[in-house]
Amino acid sequence: MLSRVEFLGEYMEPDLKTGRIVRLQVTTSCELSPDVGEAIARQSPPRNGQSAFWNTYVVGRTRYRNLLVVSLPTEKEKLAQIGLRYETAPGIRIPAKAPRVSSIIEEICAAGQDHTFTCAASFEYARRDKKRFIFNLPTRISESSFLPISTVDGLSFEGTVGSQKYSALVVSEEKGKYWGTLVFDKQYTFDSSLAEAVVGDFTRIVEVLFP
Repeated sequence: MLSRVEFLGEYMEPDLKTGRIVRLQVTTSCELSPDVGEAIARQSPPRNGQSAFWNTYVVGRTRYRNLLVVSLPTEKEKLAQIGLRYETAPGIRIPAKAPRVSSIIEEICAAGQDHTFTCAASFEYARRDKKRFIFNLPTRISESSFLPISTVDGLSFEGTVGSQKYSALVVSEEKGKYWGTLVFDKQYTFDSSLAEAVVGDFTRIVEVLFP
């Protein structure tokens, strides 16, 4: 097993800025051993059925917040629901007594099992990035009584890059400035490389959309 220092190093603290990501969330359902479930409930007593763990870290000049939320199994729902969320968080400080991601994530990932994760990311491109979406946005169209629209600023669509299917929304705020969301499902090993692997797959898709 990786040491705690290695485990909580760069792999669990991804640099979202390289992919213009401002928010990333991965969720899955999986089995947890009774010992791990008890440890989660002990360190972060559930509120509304959920236990939350926090972390902040800095890459370069960007501060990020990391939130781990675990919904423990019940008689009705036999699998635990696990969500990891990363987002840029300038100026955010976490209370000293808040349960830390580092206190439990190693135990959750120790089995190293493969699970299907739903991955969702929000991203932004500024004009200085000099990127253009493959579809011309905004697009002006001929307004008529049948179609009372003059300009299309955004596009919701589905696609495939390689073998990876995804759905996305891209909106043009102004010339050369975009924001959007991208969602895909993929199987990953629940281990220390998870966050880095998701960011890498997201970046490959977005680089096709914004060549």
